[in-house]
Amino acid sequence: MSWLRALVLAGTTVGAGCLVLLGVGFVTGLSLTVPYVVSVMAIVTGPPSATMTIGPGMLVVLAALVAMIEAPGRVRARRALPRAGH
Repeated sequence: MSWLRALVLAGTTVGAGCLVLLGVGFVTGLSLTVPYVVSVMAIVTGPPSATMTIGPGMLVVLAALVAMIEAPGRVRARRALPRAGH
């Protein structure tokens, strides 16, 4: 899998996860925080609403997901290469 496809897949996964967090915060009224990554604040007074803030740690999460998607294919491809003397 190419790096671009892995990045798109990881970005889609992170986006879906953020939307799920926002939905949980909106429905339950709970405020959820992963420090430096994402924060969901639910507002329960007045009409229900929720806001989300994405921090710089999300880039680390995205990079880790891309690496986890890309690494198994690279290892498999390396094992498939012929070795000298075999």
